[in-house]
Amino acid sequence: MPTYGSTNRKTGQPGLSLRSAVNILTIGLVVMSYGCTPQYEPMRVEASDGVNEYTLATKAKGSSYVTVLTKAATPESLSISFEGKGEALAIGPDGRLLAVALSSTSARGSRIALVCPESLCELRSIPIAGEDTGIVDGTYSPSPQRIDRLVLSGNSANLAAYYWKPSQRGHISVIAVWDTTTGRQLHELALPEPPPSVQAQGCAENVSDMTFSHRATYFAASGAWSIKRPDTDQPDGFVRVWRLADGKEVSTFRPAGARFVRSLCFDREANKLAGWHWGSRQGERLVIVWSLPKGGQVCKKAVGSKVRSIVWSISDEGFTIRTDGGEPVLIPSK
Repeated sequence: MPTYGSTNRKTGQPGLSLRSAVNILTIGLVVMSYGCTPQYEPMRVEASDGVNEYTLATKAKGSSYVTVLTKAATPESLSISFEGKGEALAIGPDGRLLAVALSSTSARGSRIALVCPESLCELRSIPIAGEDTGIVDGTYSPSPQRIDRLVLSGNSANLAAYYWKPSQRGHISVIAVWDTTTGRQLHELALPEPPPSVQAQGCAENVSDMTFSHRATYFAASGAWSIKRPDTDQPDGFVRVWRLADGKEVSTFRPAGARFVRSLCFDREANKLAGWHWGSRQGERLVIVWSLPKGGQVCKKAVGSKVRSIVWSISDEGFTIRTDGGEPVLIPSK
Protein backbone atom coordinates (compact mmCIF):
# COMPACT_ATOMS: atom_id res chain seq x y z
CA MET A 1 0.00 0.00 0.00
CA PRO A 2 1.14 3.54 -0.59
CA THR A 3 1.83 5.94 2.28
CA TYR A 4 -1.08 8.18 3.06
CA GLY A 5 -0.79 11.78 4.20
CA SER A 6 -2.86 14.94 4.21
CA THR A 7 -2.40 17.58 1.52
CA ASN A 8 -1.16 20.90 2.95
CA ARG A 9 -2.62 23.83 1.05
CA LYS A 10 -0.86 27.19 1.56
CA THR A 11 -2.55 30.25 0.15
CA GLY A 12 -2.29 33.99 0.52
CA GLN A 13 1.49 34.16 0.44
CA PRO A 14 2.98 37.60 -0.50
CA GLY A 15 4.65 38.17 -3.84
CA LEU A 16 2.27 36.00 -5.92
CA SER A 17 1.84 36.85 -9.58
CA LEU A 18 -1.62 37.75 -10.88
CA ARG A 19 -1.77 34.47 -12.82
CA SER A 20 -0.87 32.43 -9.73
CA ALA A 21 -3.49 34.26 -7.69
CA VAL A 22 -6.16 33.52 -10.31
CA ASN A 23 -5.18 29.84 -10.36
CA ILE A 24 -5.39 29.60 -6.57
CA LEU A 25 -8.78 31.35 -6.58
CA THR A 26 -10.05 28.94 -9.25
CA ILE A 27 -8.93 25.90 -7.27
CA GLY A 28 -10.54 27.31 -4.15
CA LEU A 29 -13.86 27.82 -5.91
CA VAL A 30 -13.83 24.26 -7.24
CA VAL A 31 -13.09 22.88 -3.77
CA MET A 32 -15.87 25.00 -2.22
CA SER A 33 -18.34 23.87 -4.86
CA TYR A 34 -17.83 20.22 -3.93
CA GLY A 35 -17.50 20.85 -0.19
CA CYS A 36 -14.50 18.50 0.02
CA THR A 37 -10.73 18.81 -0.20
CA PRO A 38 -8.46 16.02 -1.48
CA GLN A 39 -7.01 14.26 1.53
CA TYR A 40 -5.46 10.87 0.74
CA GLU A 41 -3.79 9.14 -2.17
CA PRO A 42 -6.15 6.51 -3.62
CA MET A 43 -5.71 2.85 -2.66
CA ARG A 44 -6.07 0.26 -5.42
CA VAL A 45 -6.57 -3.49 -5.54
CA GLU A 46 -6.87 -5.70 -8.61
CA ALA A 47 -9.26 -8.64 -8.79
CA SER A 48 -7.82 -12.10 -9.33
CA ASP A 49 -9.21 -12.14 -12.88
CA GLY A 50 -6.87 -9.25 -13.74
CA VAL A 51 -9.76 -7.36 -15.36
CA ASN A 52 -11.51 -5.40 -12.62
CA GLU A 53 -9.70 -2.79 -10.55
CA TYR A 54 -11.09 -1.16 -7.41
CA THR A 55 -10.03 2.25 -6.11
CA LEU A 56 -10.66 3.72 -2.66
CA ALA A 57 -10.38 7.52 -2.38
CA THR A 58 -10.97 9.67 0.72
CA LYS A 59 -11.71 13.39 0.94
CA ALA A 60 -12.07 15.63 3.95
CA LYS A 61 -15.43 17.32 4.40
CA GLY A 62 -15.33 19.79 7.27
CA SER A 63 -14.49 17.81 10.41
CA SER A 64 -15.50 14.49 8.84
CA TYR A 65 -14.53 12.36 5.82
CA VAL A 66 -16.18 10.92 2.74
CA THR A 67 -14.74 7.79 1.11
CA VAL A 68 -15.67 6.57 -2.37
CA LEU A 69 -15.08 3.02 -3.63
CA THR A 70 -14.97 2.84 -7.43
CA LYS A 71 -14.95 -0.17 -9.74
CA ALA A 72 -13.31 0.43 -13.10
CA ALA A 73 -15.33 -1.56 -15.62
CA THR A 74 -16.58 -1.55 -19.20
CA PRO A 75 -18.79 0.07 -20.45
CA GLU A 76 -19.22 2.14 -17.26
CA SER A 77 -17.84 2.42 -13.76
CA LEU A 78 -19.68 1.83 -10.48
CA SER A 79 -19.14 3.59 -7.16
CA ILE A 80 -20.38 3.64 -3.57
CA SER A 81 -19.82 6.29 -0.87
CA PHE A 82 -19.12 5.78 2.84
CA GLU A 83 -18.98 8.06 5.83
CA GLY A 84 -15.52 7.93 7.37
CA LYS A 85 -11.86 7.77 6.39
CA GLY A 86 -10.80 4.85 4.19
CA GLU A 87 -7.80 3.15 5.79
CA ALA A 88 -7.43 -0.22 4.07
CA LEU A 89 -8.87 -2.18 1.15
CA ALA A 90 -8.77 -5.90 0.32
CA ILE A 91 -10.40 -8.32 -2.10
CA GLY A 92 -10.83 -12.07 -1.55
CA PRO A 93 -8.67 -14.35 -3.70
CA ASP A 94 -11.88 -15.85 -5.11
CA GLY A 95 -13.17 -12.38 -6.05
CA ARG A 96 -16.39 -12.84 -4.05
CA LEU A 97 -15.95 -10.14 -1.43
CA LEU A 98 -14.41 -6.70 -0.89
CA ALA A 99 -13.46 -5.39 2.56
CA VAL A 100 -13.18 -1.65 3.25
CA ALA A 101 -11.78 -0.37 6.56
CA LEU A 102 -13.27 2.95 7.69
CA SER A 103 -12.59 5.16 10.70
CA SER A 104 -14.99 7.89 11.76
CA THR A 105 -15.11 10.93 14.02
CA SER A 106 -18.70 10.08 14.96
CA ALA A 107 -19.84 7.85 17.81
CA ARG A 108 -20.17 5.02 15.28
CA GLY A 109 -16.40 4.65 15.36
CA SER A 110 -14.27 2.40 13.17
CA ARG A 111 -15.80 -0.40 11.13
CA ILE A 112 -15.17 -2.73 8.19
CA ALA A 113 -17.69 -2.65 5.36
CA LEU A 114 -18.13 -5.90 3.41
CA VAL A 115 -19.09 -5.15 -0.19
CA CYS A 116 -20.20 -7.21 -3.20
CA PRO A 117 -17.53 -6.75 -5.92
CA GLU A 118 -20.07 -7.05 -8.74
CA SER A 119 -22.71 -4.54 -7.66
CA LEU A 120 -20.75 -2.57 -5.02
CA CYS A 121 -23.67 -3.02 -2.61
CA GLU A 122 -22.71 -3.09 1.08
CA LEU A 123 -23.61 -6.52 2.48
CA ARG A 124 -22.86 -6.02 6.16
CA SER A 125 -20.68 -4.04 8.55
CA ILE A 126 -18.26 -5.27 11.21
CA PRO A 127 -17.63 -2.79 14.08
CA ILE A 128 -14.13 -2.53 15.52
CA ALA A 129 -14.47 -2.70 19.28
CA GLY A 130 -12.18 -0.75 21.55
CA GLU A 131 -12.03 0.94 24.94
CA ASP A 132 -13.86 4.27 24.87
CA THR A 133 -12.43 7.49 26.19
CA GLY A 134 -15.81 8.13 27.82
CA ILE A 135 -17.61 11.44 28.20
CA VAL A 136 -15.49 14.60 28.13
CA ASP A 137 -17.20 17.91 29.04
CA GLY A 138 -20.59 16.31 28.52
CA THR A 139 -19.68 15.07 25.02
CA TYR A 140 -19.15 11.43 24.05
CA SER A 141 -15.66 10.94 22.58
CA PRO A 142 -14.98 7.57 20.92
CA SER A 143 -11.46 6.19 21.07
CA PRO A 144 -9.33 6.66 17.96
CA GLN A 145 -8.56 3.55 15.93
CA ARG A 146 -6.15 3.01 13.04
CA ILE A 147 -6.72 0.03 10.76
CA ASP A 148 -3.50 -0.65 8.89
CA ARG A 149 -4.11 -3.89 7.00
CA LEU A 150 -6.89 -6.25 5.86
CA VAL A 151 -6.82 -9.74 4.34
CA LEU A 152 -9.54 -12.23 3.31
CA SER A 153 -9.20 -16.01 3.26
CA GLY A 154 -9.23 -17.97 0.00
CA ASN A 155 -12.98 -18.56 0.06
CA SER A 156 -13.72 -15.13 1.62
CA ALA A 157 -15.24 -16.87 4.67
CA ASN A 158 -12.82 -15.22 7.11
CA LEU A 159 -11.45 -11.71 7.45
CA ALA A 160 -8.43 -10.53 9.43
CA ALA A 161 -7.51 -6.95 10.32
CA TYR A 162 -4.39 -5.47 11.87
CA TYR A 163 -5.19 -2.30 13.79
CA TRP A 164 -4.29 -0.16 16.79
CA LYS A 165 -6.58 0.28 19.75
CA PRO A 166 -6.28 2.18 23.03
CA SER A 167 -5.49 0.44 26.28
CA GLN A 168 -4.37 1.39 29.76
CA ARG A 169 -0.75 1.22 28.61
CA GLY A 170 -1.31 3.27 25.46
CA HIS A 171 -2.26 2.16 21.99
CA ILE A 172 -1.50 -1.49 21.30
CA SER A 173 -1.42 -3.40 18.02
CA VAL A 174 -3.98 -6.17 17.50
CA ILE A 175 -4.89 -8.77 14.87
CA ALA A 176 -8.53 -9.86 14.94
CA VAL A 177 -10.26 -12.54 12.83
CA TRP A 178 -13.99 -12.57 11.96
CA ASP A 179 -16.52 -14.81 10.25
CA THR A 180 -17.63 -12.74 7.24
CA THR A 181 -21.08 -14.38 7.05
CA THR A 182 -22.15 -13.65 10.62
CA GLY A 183 -19.74 -10.81 11.48
CA ARG A 184 -18.80 -12.66 14.67
CA GLN A 185 -15.27 -12.15 15.94
CA LEU A 186 -13.49 -15.50 16.18
CA HIS A 187 -10.14 -14.54 17.68
CA GLU A 188 -7.96 -11.69 18.81
CA LEU A 189 -4.48 -13.01 18.10
CA ALA A 190 -1.56 -12.21 20.38
CA LEU A 191 1.52 -10.71 18.72
CA PRO A 192 4.97 -11.63 20.04
CA GLU A 193 6.33 -9.57 22.92
CA PRO A 194 9.53 -7.61 22.18
CA PRO A 195 12.71 -8.27 24.17
CA PRO A 196 12.89 -6.40 27.52
CA SER A 197 15.55 -4.00 26.21
CA VAL A 198 13.18 -2.93 23.42
CA GLN A 199 9.97 -3.04 25.45
CA ALA A 200 11.45 -0.61 27.99
CA GLN A 201 11.65 2.02 25.25
CA GLY A 202 7.92 1.90 24.59
CA CYS A 203 7.99 0.18 21.21
CA ALA A 204 5.14 -1.70 19.55
CA GLU A 205 4.82 -4.35 16.88
CA ASN A 206 4.35 -3.28 13.25
CA VAL A 207 2.80 -5.89 10.95
CA SER A 208 3.94 -5.82 7.31
CA ASP A 209 1.86 -8.70 5.90
CA MET A 210 -0.76 -11.33 6.80
CA THR A 211 -2.14 -14.41 5.06
CA PHE A 212 -4.46 -17.39 5.54
CA SER A 213 -3.47 -20.93 4.60
CA HIS A 214 -5.31 -22.52 1.65
CA ARG A 215 -7.97 -24.16 3.81
CA ALA A 216 -7.97 -21.31 6.36
CA THR A 217 -6.62 -23.75 8.95
CA TYR A 218 -3.67 -21.50 9.80
CA PHE A 219 -2.93 -17.80 9.75
CA ALA A 220 0.45 -16.07 9.53
CA ALA A 221 1.69 -12.53 10.10
CA SER A 222 5.12 -10.96 9.64
CA GLY A 223 6.49 -7.71 10.97
CA ALA A 224 9.01 -6.04 13.25
CA TRP A 225 9.17 -3.96 16.39
CA SER A 226 9.12 -0.22 15.82
CA ILE A 227 12.77 0.25 16.83
CA LYS A 228 15.90 -1.85 16.44
CA ARG A 229 17.43 -3.65 19.35
CA PRO A 230 20.29 -1.52 20.74
CA ASP A 231 22.37 -4.49 21.85
CA THR A 232 22.73 -6.32 18.52
CA ASP A 233 22.93 -5.79 14.76
CA GLN A 234 20.34 -8.52 14.17
CA PRO A 235 17.23 -7.01 12.54
CA ASP A 236 14.19 -7.41 14.76
CA GLY A 237 11.78 -9.00 12.29
CA PHE A 238 9.42 -11.82 13.25
CA VAL A 239 7.00 -14.32 11.72
CA ARG A 240 4.18 -15.86 13.77
CA VAL A 241 1.72 -18.63 12.81
CA TRP A 242 -1.56 -19.41 14.60
CA ARG A 243 -4.01 -22.32 14.41
CA LEU A 244 -7.43 -20.83 13.66
CA ALA A 245 -9.45 -23.60 15.30
CA ASP A 246 -8.48 -22.27 18.74
CA GLY A 247 -6.39 -19.15 18.01
CA LYS A 248 -3.27 -20.71 19.54
CA GLU A 249 0.23 -19.79 18.38
CA VAL A 250 2.00 -22.77 16.79
CA SER A 251 5.17 -21.13 15.48
CA THR A 252 7.21 -17.96 16.04
CA PHE A 253 10.62 -17.36 14.52
CA ARG A 254 12.92 -14.51 13.60
CA PRO A 255 14.06 -14.72 9.96
CA ALA A 256 17.82 -14.26 9.76
CA GLY A 257 18.74 -10.85 8.35
CA ALA A 258 15.12 -9.79 7.73
CA ARG A 259 13.20 -6.91 9.23
CA PHE A 260 9.93 -6.74 7.27
CA VAL A 261 8.82 -9.81 5.30
CA ARG A 262 6.13 -9.31 2.63
CA SER A 263 3.90 -11.36 0.28
CA LEU A 264 3.50 -14.24 2.74
CA CYS A 265 2.16 -17.48 1.24
CA PHE A 266 1.62 -21.00 2.61
CA ASP A 267 2.08 -24.14 0.54
CA ARG A 268 -1.08 -26.20 0.09
CA GLU A 269 -0.55 -28.35 3.20
CA ALA A 270 0.74 -25.44 5.35
CA ASN A 271 4.07 -27.17 5.89
CA LYS A 272 6.05 -24.29 4.39
CA LEU A 273 5.80 -20.52 4.26
CA ALA A 274 7.31 -18.17 1.67
CA GLY A 275 7.93 -14.41 1.66
CA TRP A 276 10.38 -11.77 0.47
CA HIS A 277 12.39 -8.94 1.97
CA TRP A 278 14.99 -6.42 0.83
CA GLY A 279 18.50 -7.77 0.37
CA SER A 280 21.74 -6.07 1.37
CA ARG A 281 22.47 -4.97 -2.22
CA GLN A 282 20.73 -2.03 -3.86
CA GLY A 283 17.51 -3.14 -5.57
CA GLU A 284 17.89 -6.78 -4.49
CA ARG A 285 14.90 -8.75 -3.22
CA LEU A 286 15.35 -12.06 -1.43
CA VAL A 287 12.59 -14.66 -1.65
CA ILE A 288 12.79 -17.13 1.25
CA VAL A 289 10.98 -20.40 1.95
CA TRP A 290 10.80 -21.60 5.57
CA SER A 291 9.71 -24.95 6.97
CA LEU A 292 7.03 -25.00 9.69
CA PRO A 293 6.75 -25.03 12.62
CA LYS A 294 10.41 -24.36 13.46
CA GLY A 295 11.05 -21.78 10.76
CA GLY A 296 14.17 -23.36 9.31
CA GLN A 297 15.22 -21.86 5.97
CA VAL A 298 14.53 -24.25 3.09
CA CYS A 299 15.79 -22.12 0.22
CA LYS A 300 16.59 -18.54 -0.79
CA LYS A 301 16.48 -16.86 -4.19
CA ALA A 302 17.53 -13.33 -5.18
CA VAL A 303 15.40 -11.47 -7.73
CA GLY A 304 16.32 -8.16 -9.32
CA SER A 305 12.92 -6.49 -9.67
CA LYS A 306 10.01 -5.70 -7.39
CA VAL A 307 8.08 -8.74 -6.16
CA ARG A 308 4.38 -8.32 -6.96
CA SER A 309 3.11 -11.53 -5.41
CA ILE A 310 3.98 -15.02 -4.23
CA VAL A 311 1.37 -17.75 -4.77
CA TRP A 312 1.28 -21.52 -4.54
CA SER A 313 1.46 -22.92 -8.09
CA ILE A 314 -1.57 -24.53 -9.68
CA SER A 315 0.59 -27.56 -10.51
CA ASP A 316 1.45 -28.01 -6.79
CA GLU A 317 5.14 -27.97 -7.69
CA GLY A 318 6.16 -24.96 -5.64
CA PHE A 319 5.78 -21.20 -5.18
CA THR A 320 5.27 -18.92 -8.18
CA ILE A 321 6.89 -15.50 -7.84
CA ARG A 322 5.60 -12.66 -10.01
CA THR A 323 7.80 -9.60 -10.42
CA ASP A 324 7.73 -6.35 -12.38
CA GLY A 325 10.21 -7.74 -14.86
CA GLY A 326 10.32 -11.00 -16.80
CA GLU A 327 8.24 -14.16 -16.64
CA PRO A 328 6.93 -15.71 -13.40
CA VAL A 329 9.57 -17.69 -11.50
CA LEU A 330 8.86 -21.09 -9.94
CA ILE A 331 10.60 -22.11 -6.71
CA PRO A 332 10.20 -25.90 -6.29
CA SER A 333 8.92 -27.02 -2.91
CA LYS A 334 11.46 -29.85 -2.63
